[in-house]
Formats: sequence, structure tokens, C-alpha cells
Amino acid sequence: MNTANMRKIGSLLSVVVTLLTWRAEAQSGPQDHFVFEPNRRWGSLGTGDGQFSNGQTISEPYPYTAGIAADATNIFVTDFWANRIQVFDKSGVFVRKWSQSGFIHPSGLALDDTSVFVSNQSTHEVWVFSKLGVFLRKWGSGGSEQGQFNQPRGIVVDNQRVYVVDSGNNRIQVFDKNGTFIKKWGVYGSVAGQFKGPAAIAMDFNYVYVLDTWNQRIQVFDKEGNFVRSWNGLPISIPGNGLWMTSVSLGVDEHNVYVGVGQYQVYGSAYSYFQVFDKYGGLQFNTIATSTLSWPVGMLVGNPMSLIMDMGIPGVLPLRRVYRTLGTLTPNAIPLVDVLAVRQRNGVSVLDVDYLVNDENDSNVTVWAGAFAVVSNEVPSLHDFVPMRTFVEGTAVNAGTGVVTRQVHRLSWDMAADGMAAKIPQFGNVKVSLMAKDNRGLLDFHFLNIPAMPPNAAFKIDRTPLQQSDFLPLWFWLLAAGDTNLNLTTGTVFGVSAPYAGTVLAQGTNTTASGRAFLFDRLNVREATASELKIAREASTTNRVSEWTPRQEPPWTGYKVNAFNFVTSPTNGWWVVPLTP
Repeated sequence: MNTANMRKIGSLLSVVVTLLTWRAEAQSGPQDHFVFEPNRRWGSLGTGDGQFSNGQTISEPYPYTAGIAADATNIFVTDFWANRIQVFDKSGVFVRKWSQSGFIHPSGLALDDTSVFVSNQSTHEVWVFSKLGVFLRKWGSGGSEQGQFNQPRGIVVDNQRVYVVDSGNNRIQVFDKNGTFIKKWGVYGSVAGQFKGPAAIAMDFNYVYVLDTWNQRIQVFDKEGNFVRSWNGLPISIPGNGLWMTSVSLGVDEHNVYVGVGQYQVYGSAYSYFQVFDKYGGLQFNTIATSTLSWPVGMLVGNPMSLIMDMGIPGVLPLRRVYRTLGTLTPNAIPLVDVLAVRQRNGVSVLDVDYLVNDENDSNVTVWAGAFAVVSNEVPSLHDFVPMRTFVEGTAVNAGTGVVTRQVHRLSWDMAADGMAAKIPQFGNVKVSLMAKDNRGLLDFHFLNIPAMPPNAAFKIDRTPLQQSDFLPLWFWLLAAGDTNLNLTTGTVFGVSAPYAGTVLAQGTNTTASGRAFLFDRLNVREATASELKIAREASTTNRVSEWTPRQEPPWTGYKVNAFNFVTSPTNGWWVVPLTP
């Protein structure tokens, strides 16, 4: 977890507000896992239709980036070395292509409702086409004055503006869609708001994200160019020492920031990284993918499947967001909450939170909210948790069931009424958590069918074990929802109703055996017996456990499965079986 900018509520508190990665369906934080699907890759090396050239014989001091974007029907990709745009349908089947005299080394690509905007790197211009490839206009020239470029790379558009990474001039330039210059920001340097070789750019509802390559960081700005935050730690080598090529890609969705980096050294080895951060820089996922992903140069982030343009192994590589259990890969991913703004009113303890829920499959979801009173970036704990229940000015309708997706909502929370002001010291921190779920259960279980092996009858069992960290988000959800069977007192959750009345169910970050039983009741499961677990681990071979590496990379190392695809290691945790078929 990371914190946003310091703000003030009245004269009492200076608070920090951020969105946690906890979600109601999460088995852990982060809940999401990401898998590459190389068997669904499309494209190959060449200059024919649907092929891509990779230009391996040319060195370049700036990082490579390319464009990939989609509308409702097609996917548009810049073919950098072949000086053309190629268009594919959503399954990767070639549709059409276009090029034109003077169109040299197209890099970034962005779409609006009618047009395709391309940064033409070697001529230092932005070109605009119709979606059928008809040339419409262009602007720019080589130089460092406003409206001029030096190696333009990434490009994004919103309803009114075009944002271009002017890589060689270490700045971002902004235009209207006819090419009229509006503003610019950034100069060479390493302090906040300065750049060294920026390349890739992405945009969400409020902010612009820039991959500041040689400063090895992501910088975040509002759409007027005001610096918001940044984070370091990207695995990008500084030029020199035989470095020959660097490729970068960047994408954002409602909840995360996605980064791809590929590098090749003349006297070293090629390597690539794929990383997922939350929007405050917290690392959610990290993998080295040299055998699958070589030089990622462009990224199209989708839900649940994304596409990465790979120049080293020319083609487009699908990337899918899946549950940690690696259950059936379906397009119905969980709803994601995006906090758009947090405003703290002067003189009163009211916190305004604007948010929207993005869900492609559901028109309405359930949303609950909580807050954490903390003074550091420690793991969220029940000791710090305060359910957000008192909302003013009619905003209570924006919490609970029936919250409409893809629409901005506001919660105006009376912090004092819910006891937050009394809970934290002066100048303490507040972290806000918005949690959403659709009509599925609180956890995603992947149950396996264990066949009958006389004298043992057939049964179902969860493929992967639950850990202590899996239970904590459930307590946050139930408490935020106002569950009347629970009582939270000084960081301890007590049962209220029989058979758990007065029983300690959870405390701090830990869940008791009684607490697990309480949650299992809610999830309509029970803990597997020792006999059931033994049968599942041994599969069809009694008294022997056979282990294999799973087909898909799991979210932890040392992960093994047996012939039933049941997790045989690690063995710590709790397995469950469903109470109903």
C-alpha cells in the first residue's frame, strides 16, 4: 500500500487517502494473477500481411515503443520497421494495412471514434488517418520549439486533446485534434516532472502516466501537466556498457499500471520483464519472461485479456488476468473500483470520495467502503479498520447494492460520526478502501471432482489452499456491509449470534479456528477432512503423491500439482469442500 498526497480536514487532521488493492472476491491482495498465452500469439517475422519486421540490425540510443489500440471491432498496430499500419480483427486475423510516402517508422498509435493518430518518429511528425487508412492531416517538424519534435514516441488521446511523448526533447506536448499546440511540460533532468528519455504514455480517467526510461520510473501527472506522484524501481539499464536496444511498453486500466521492458546487450543476454503496479506504485506482479516475451514495445490493456506487441519475437502476445486459483478462463472478470478524486472539506470532518466501478459484464454491483487509521505503510489490520457507514447529503445511496457501473458516484463520509477522528492521533493517516463485487460469491473457488475410488466415494475439493491472508479481506467486507452477526471492538471481531456469540473470530490480521468456521458457513463450504485431503493429494495412486509443474505459472514458487490438477505443494493452509453440489 502506498499513500497519496497530504491534505487537511478542518483543523484536526492531516490525512492521507489511497485506494487499497483489497476487493471482496480476492483470495489475497492482490487477488489478480496474470498469465501469458503464447499458444494464442499471432503474427510472425516478415513483411507480408499479418507479419512484423523487427529491425535487429540497427542500434538506437532511445527506447523503442510501438502502438497498439482497439475499437469495438478491430485492433490497430504500428509495424515500425515496415513503415505501415496493420489492422486485425479481435481474434488476430489480418484485415487490412496501409502506408504512404514519407510515413517512416511509425511509433505510438491512438484512436478516437473516427481517426487513427500516429507519431511518425523519423520525420518528427504526428500523422492522422481515417480508420480505413485514408490520410487526413499531419503536423510537426524536427526541432525543439513548441509544436516541433525530436523522436516522438508514445501518443494518447482523450475527447479533446492529443498527448505526445517528445522523447528526444524530454517533454510531453499537448495539441488539439487539428494539431494546434496547447501546452508542454518537462525538461531534461531527474527531479519530479523532469525526464530522461521518456518513451511510453498511458491515460486513465484523470491522469497521464509516463514511462521515464532512463530515470527508471513512472511519473504521474494530471491532464494539465501538474506532477502528482512517481515511483522508482523499474528494471531498466542505463545506456552504455554494450547496451544495444531497449524496448518499453505501458498501459493502465481502472486499477493497475502495466509495464513491459525488454533489453539486449551486445556482450550480454537479452531479457524482459513484465510488471503490474497499483496506481501508487505498489508492485502487484512481477515476472521475467525471456522465453515468452522478448522486446515488448506496445501494450493494449483490456479486461480480462490484454495484448502485448513483441518486437523480438515479432507478433502480438495475449495476456490474461485470471483468478489466483487459475480456474476456468472466462471473460467475466471481477469488477474494479477506480477512485477518481478525494476531497477533504475545510472546517468539517467530511471526506468526499468520487469513484466509478468498471465492469463489462454487469450493469450494477454491490459496493462497500471502509477506512484505515494508520501512521505507516503497514499491512492493513482490524486494529486500524473503521467501517464507513455515515454518509451525508444523500450519498448513502452510492454504497450497498444496485450501484450502477461505469458511472461516477460520490460518497460524502462523516468521519467524526463513525469515530475516525477519535481513533487516530493528530496528523495521523487515513486510507480509504472501496470494495466491489458482482453476483458471485465472496471468494472464487476452483473445485475439482475427485472420482470414486472404492471404498471412498467421489467428492469435490478446492484446488488450492486458503491462507491467513485470504480471510482478512472478508472481515473488512462484512464489517463494512454492517453484518449484524459481528462486532468489532479494539481490533477484535466477536461473534454476536449463536453458535459464535461472544467468541473471538479474528484479531489484528489473524483469523481464529472459530473465525474460519464462521466464514466457511458464509461461503457454503466446510474444511476438508484429513482423509479427503489425503485422497486428493494421492490422486489415483494410493500411498504415493505424484507431482508435476503446472501448465500455467502459479502465483508462488515451488508450486506442484498431481494428475487431478490438485495442488500438492505447498501443503500449508486450509482446503475446503462445498456443502452443496
